[in-house]
Amino acid sequence: LADPAGWDFIVLQDQSQTPGGGCDMDAGLAAGVARKRSEDSLSTFYAPALDSSGATAALFETWGRHSGDKANAKFGYSTFVGMNRLTEAGYSRYRAILQRKQKHTI
Repeated sequence: LADPAGWDFIVLQDQSQTPGGGCDMDAGLAAGVARKRSEDSLSTFYAPALDSSGATAALFETWGRHSGDKANAKFGYSTFVGMNRLTEAGYSRYRAILQRKQKHTI
């Protein structure tokens, strides 16, 4: 982001369990903790950096796992449809955070 030549687009993607609020098994974080950290990072670091660079944020949304995520079943991830719905809602939250702070987000 600090490249003086600038960037047109910056692609952001989160860990698959995080946007929907599930436990992040990779980082060993409880339900909702990783999503809160991601939201805080989007608001305090990424949005200002993107805005000053003039780049457009492109959110590359992950998708639900074929058979759901059994480790996060109690958080609504028990099926592909459930996990996908929560992941999609999480990325919508991310987009809203960026749009409040930054001019362009796709």
